[in-house]
Amino acid sequence: MSATPPSIAIVALVLGGPERVRFVLAAAAAAEGGDTRTTAQAVEMQGLDDPFAQFAFQAPAAKRYRTINATGAQSSASLPPLPPPLPPPRPSTLERTRTKSERLIEYALIKAFRSSKHASVDDFHAFLISLGSGGDGSRGERDGRFWALIACLLSVQCRDSVALDVTRSLMTKCAGGSVPAAARVAALPLDEIESAVQRCNFYKTKAKNVLSAARHALARGGRPPSTYDELLALEGVGPKIAHLLRSVAYGHEDAGIVVDTHVFRVAQRLRWVDAATAAAGAEAVRAALERWVPTEERVAFSLALVGFGQHTRSGEGWGTIFVDEVQRSVAACEESFDGDAEGTQVSMNNRGGGGGGGGSGGSGAAGVARASNVMPPFLSGVAASMVERMDAKPS
Repeated sequence: MSATPPSIAIVALVLGGPERVRFVLAAAAAAEGGDTRTTAQAVEMQGLDDPFAQFAFQAPAAKRYRTINATGAQSSASLPPLPPPLPPPRPSTLERTRTKSERLIEYALIKAFRSSKHASVDDFHAFLISLGSGGDGSRGERDGRFWALIACLLSVQCRDSVALDVTRSLMTKCAGGSVPAAARVAALPLDEIESAVQRCNFYKTKAKNVLSAARHALARGGRPPSTYDELLALEGVGPKIAHLLRSVAYGHEDAGIVVDTHVFRVAQRLRWVDAATAAAGAEAVRAALERWVPTEERVAFSLALVGFGQHTRSGEGWGTIFVDEVQRSVAACEESFDGDAEGTQVSMNNRGGGGGGGGSGGSGAAGVARASNVMPPFLSGVAASMVERMDAKPS
């Protein structure tokens, strides 16, 4: 009994080496498909002088190929079909850009975490709201908008706590009188403003921006501008400050997401935006985020992510705290699930309608029970993945 004939790919490997396998298989496939080219033409087209290539193209009319078995006798065997092409390599778990549903789940975990974890941005946010700059047209609203602008100018590349202290100190220095706050600041010499804000980074530049903003507001009756384009025209105001003022201080619902260094870093590390978007800068990241964050959620989204970013920069151990907090939240949800399951079971069993109603109730309770069993490990796994991505060094 003769041995099984070797496959054409193995023959190609033995006679021609690895570099011949791809061409020989392609040549054999062409012959299998009824290619009428001659062997000489095929070899000339490939620029090869390969005897095995000639063998591959010498297909009989019956589309069968000669091979040599172990005893030396000739036999015929059909060429096995070519394997399908390999799919493109998938990105690693860390590098893969997250889907919309994944982003929403991860944002929900961040928001839940932040609901019990204070950050310095919360104080700054509360200060802007406390200024009463929402648009009632009063003198307090006018001055509130001005001081909100000054606080934001001083907060650029500066700790929130320092910017708040300096702003409050400047407000005390310029307190009193019935004239607009902008007029009182505009009356100060530049060196005096520099002395008042010197605790801030880049205080000389910021002092000039404060004086310029005061003079600009004074020309408008003490009220700073409120539109996005007008705010961008002020010295020291970029997109981040403009969106922050319009959303938090001025209460404009159409204001954009505030993308500071923390929001940018979180969105990039968690792969909420792809590499090309991150490379294009903060405004590209903002536009990408606004495509899936609901408009009414933008203020809360910015606040949650800034505070989350501050926590991730707090040092080693933040990830353990985050995962533990998620697990505690899930445990609280489990208790709610258990109550829902019992309530569903009792409610459905007490409904008239016999066994059908009871069966439906059992199914509903089982569904809640299944959810309570599946969600804890799932959400804990999501949280752990988020920690891994946040701590990974950017590629």
